[in-house]
Amino acid sequence: EGAEVVVPDDNQRRDPLRLVALIRRRQLTHAFLPPALLSILPLEQLQSVGQIMTGGDVCEPFVIEQLTRQGKLHNLYGPTEATVLITARQLQPGDSNRTLGRPIANSQVLILDDDLQPVPEQTVGELFIVGPGVCLGYLNNPQQTSERYLDLELPDGQRLRAYRSGDMAKWGEDGIELCGRRDNQVKIRGFRVEPEEIERCLRESQLYRQIAVVIDSQRRILAFLAQPQSDAARESLKAHAQQFLPDYMQPVAWMELPNMPFAANGKVDRKALLELPVSVQDSGPKCLPANADEALLLEIWGELLELPTSDISTDESFFNLGGHSIL
Repeated sequence: EGAEVVVPDDNQRRDPLRLVALIRRRQLTHAFLPPALLSILPLEQLQSVGQIMTGGDVCEPFVIEQLTRQGKLHNLYGPTEATVLITARQLQPGDSNRTLGRPIANSQVLILDDDLQPVPEQTVGELFIVGPGVCLGYLNNPQQTSERYLDLELPDGQRLRAYRSGDMAKWGEDGIELCGRRDNQVKIRGFRVEPEEIERCLRESQLYRQIAVVIDSQRRILAFLAQPQSDAARESLKAHAQQFLPDYMQPVAWMELPNMPFAANGKVDRKALLELPVSVQDSGPKCLPANADEALLLEIWGELLELPTSDISTDESFFNLGGHSIL
């Protein structure tokens, strides 16, 4: 037995209340809703939707907790280059928001090391996709095609054509766990840092409905927050980060926004976040230069860090402001 497909218009997609009204008016039973949209929808009004699918970005923990109690929530993963859908998992209460589940029928996922050999369970490697859904390549771009579509030979002699996703993952008890992006890794003070790992820690606090972390061109970690769950949410989140993140993974800016900017594909627009003005320190009393030498050093720091000197206190750490040994 078939069903009718309902596609919301642009106004409904941008307005959570209009979208919920459409869902309730048409009595929809199945819906695909991106994580960024789920984080701002009144979830209690989605109880009539028995099957909700999401994917393409990270779901906030409170969304997983509520929707898995109300009905069935499915996490779908797959890039466009592999015809969108490759893995699926019905999420359970308490699930990690990085749990991808297992490959769907007639598809295969490999997690390989730098030598393109399979890794053991619980070992992080790069995720490769095999199967008839893998595309032929990029139109009129042979160089990019050769970089991302590879012919592999596995230890058992199998020869497979695979798409190199750039996603880092590992095999666990519940299937595949996403661990970040290879191209998002940034070296800060000698350590490899992934913004997704910081985001995951901050999200676990459930102090904000929306959290995004980006690293700018100056290698500064910037945290963007929207829709706090209490008046003291920001200070509580800073304390949470201090407790669970090492010093080199601490954000240097904590910016509260009314809502996260969305890209056309429904994901959080991280490029737009990087274009927003940020302040690396909360407004408050700052230690001023005590002499000419400190004033000169302040000017040098401001130039190196590309910060206004008014944002810098002389008792602040160079590294906490985003400095590193290469500057």
